[in-house]
Amino acid sequence: MIRVRHEEYDSFTGALPFSLGLNLERTPHNCSQEQNWHENLELQHITYGNGTVLLDGKAYSVKPGDICLVNSNEIHYTYTDTKLRYNCLIIDTAWCRQMGIHYESLSFSPKLNSQRIEKMLASLEEAYSDTENPLRIAKCSQILLSVIIELIEQYSKTKLPTAVQSQNFSTVKASIRFIRENYSRKLTLREISNVVLTDKYALCRSFKQYTGQTIVEYLNRYRCSRAIDCLQNGTTVSETAFLCGFASPSFFIKNFKKYTGHNPSFFKMR
Repeated sequence: MIRVRHEEYDSFTGALPFSLGLNLERTPHNCSQEQNWHENLELQHITYGNGTVLLDGKAYSVKPGDICLVNSNEIHYTYTDTKLRYNCLIIDTAWCRQMGIHYESLSFSPKLNSQRIEKMLASLEEAYSDTENPLRIAKCSQILLSVIIELIEQYSKTKLPTAVQSQNFSTVKASIRFIRENYSRKLTLREISNVVLTDKYALCRSFKQYTGQTIVEYLNRYRCSRAIDCLQNGTTVSETAFLCGFASPSFFIKNFKKYTGHNPSFFKMR
């Protein structure tokens, strides 16, 4: 059975406004048994083989040269019966907002075959691989911005509500937004369910279905991810615990070790 999982992309390495996986390979043996979704825009550039990309329940056959666009919050899954190789670009939503780009409200064409976009992606991949270039971040950001503008101008339209995104899915997304905005204080399941106007038991079932984790697990994992930023900025363990919504330093340390595999001291001023 294919499960559904929510992925988080809160921080991007090396100040680059994207994550880029090169020459990712799928075979029938290593295809994930999970569909996933995330807030970020994702591009899959097919370089070898044939396969299928499932976007919100609709299947698209792909071949070399094809570019699949995964919209913000779109459930997706990539698989093949033979061998498939592709480059995967995941774009930093926060950086786009700083540029005045809010692609969450847009719906992009699911699949395109554009030599212009393909050349841009090749330039981005080249700049990304040039790790010795002091202008690497600037060049990558410039190329990425050109890619996004081209996609918006040529391959997007205003997103309209559809039956595919069920009320349950919308409720889960609303609860995630609420948690991320209020994680620093005490939160209860009753409060979260009241905010999103649904029964708490129904919310628990839907949340587990669409994220692969319980609400409490998601909340504590998210708090720990925010705690890393505090620790790296020099905040003490006790202060970090309370700033991130944990009831006590000991409860924070227990959860932090559970979700990161390290003691909080591992991240202090690293």
